[in-house]
Amino acid sequence: MRLPTWTFFTDSGGTAEWPALAPGAFWKLGELRSSVSVQVTSAGPEQTSLSATMLGPASDCGDDKPQIDLLRYESESAVLIGLREAGPIRNDCDQNALGRTSERVIQLGKPLGGRVIIDPHGDPVPVRQ
Repeated sequence: MRLPTWTFFTDSGGTAEWPALAPGAFWKLGELRSSVSVQVTSAGPEQTSLSATMLGPASDCGDDKPQIDLLRYESESAVLIGLREAGPIRNDCDQNALGRTSERVIQLGKPLGGRVIIDPHGDPVPVRQ
């Protein structure tokens, strides 16, 4: 199989080839990408609650489960939601390659309205109404 490549020519007459990725594979400056850690599946009828699937921390200490806190910060223009592991960090626990998902219902202090939802990384979270 032959992959498309970029060919670079050096001053000394040599060449170097590098795989040529399609332009769509690159992040474009100013482009927002949707959150990969939070997905809002619905907003309540009054828009004062959100049902969300969130990617949680990946550690597991057997019977000594980590405490998982729900993050919710609200401003006039945005609502940040996510999960974080609270309590002491244990380095002797198994670390899963992937985090576990968690279904949560988040109660908002006031209706969502035109506010944007973001995850803890600042990425926008689309809402399915």
